[in-house]
Amino acid sequence: MATVEGVGAGNRSPVASAGGTRDDDVANEDVKRLQLAKVFGFSGNVVRGLHIHPNGDHFIYPVGCNLIFEDIETSEQSILTGHSNFITAVAVSKSGEYVATGQMTHMGFKADIIVWHFPTRTQYACFSLHRVHIQSLAFSPHDKYLVSMGGKDDGNVVIWDLADKEAVCGNQIAMRSAGPGTVVAYCNEDDDCFLTGGENTLRMWKLDRENHKMHPQDINLGQMRRNTECIEVMPGDQFALCGTSTGDILKINLETGILAKHGPTKNRFSQGVKCLALISTGDLMVGGGDGTVCFFLFDKLSKEKILKVPAGGITSLAVRGAGHQFYFGTTESQMYLANYLDFKPSLLRTCQSAPM
Repeated sequence: MATVEGVGAGNRSPVASAGGTRDDDVANEDVKRLQLAKVFGFSGNVVRGLHIHPNGDHFIYPVGCNLIFEDIETSEQSILTGHSNFITAVAVSKSGEYVATGQMTHMGFKADIIVWHFPTRTQYACFSLHRVHIQSLAFSPHDKYLVSMGGKDDGNVVIWDLADKEAVCGNQIAMRSAGPGTVVAYCNEDDDCFLTGGENTLRMWKLDRENHKMHPQDINLGQMRRNTECIEVMPGDQFALCGTSTGDILKINLETGILAKHGPTKNRFSQGVKCLALISTGDLMVGGGDGTVCFFLFDKLSKEKILKVPAGGITSLAVRGAGHQFYFGTTESQMYLANYLDFKPSLLRTCQSAPM
């Protein structure tokens, strides 16, 4: 009986018969790569992996090694391939022109970051510097820089110049006494200022482009110790909101670098705050590791309009328009839609969330 090996892109397919002779006709014929036509799924384990494009018309989300641009109304998909392993981080620029994705790879190897050009659906740049895993990505407000954070096996944060397509500078995410980083977030107006958070670390960074350096300022939390899971910078860049694994939210004064307020002190999110989203009304939308989504009034430190999904924790929140619609993804690879008025979840899609 014949056996077939090496079927793949750019490979020949040597076919051996039972007698050990080779079929030259088949061996010399190139095997064509199958083109992915449509996907039904969502990598819900990627934290902050689901996005709504600034044009309000497209989903952006990862499925395995692929990045998907999907028209919300027609479900027409553009499937972008280029990564050699699972995508672990996704970021969309404020203008919507660029989308960045980072991947994981094997121990000892460098993990790629790909910057995609949204209008043409093509690869704009590829950066390789971090080892093993890309943890988080963020664009500067005027598409000048991309900042990337490596995983626990890397421990560095790097700024990339998008015009020159090269690294500007890098630094360790935190002091040795702290743990690995989890999230990076840019300010809304300043291309030279961003924040990083992680295990017992929360820092604000200033870029000194002329000297190719970045300078950290540790945020003063007093006697509190917190693991930062997500960061949302408020309009005006005066304050930042940080969700923690403890289940509360920190309000940081970025002008002084000091904790201004935190809460709720009671009835916290039982499995931590995994993602945050600000809407035009000034309300804060919170996604919890226990599967709850709610609007949180920070001035009153109170939860309003709470919903909970049947299974899994919330990993992504994406607001459409002024906040009249919002989408969220879960660890069970489920994607939901809800409206601000009725605040009831509607399941859009689901798929296998674990190996078969």
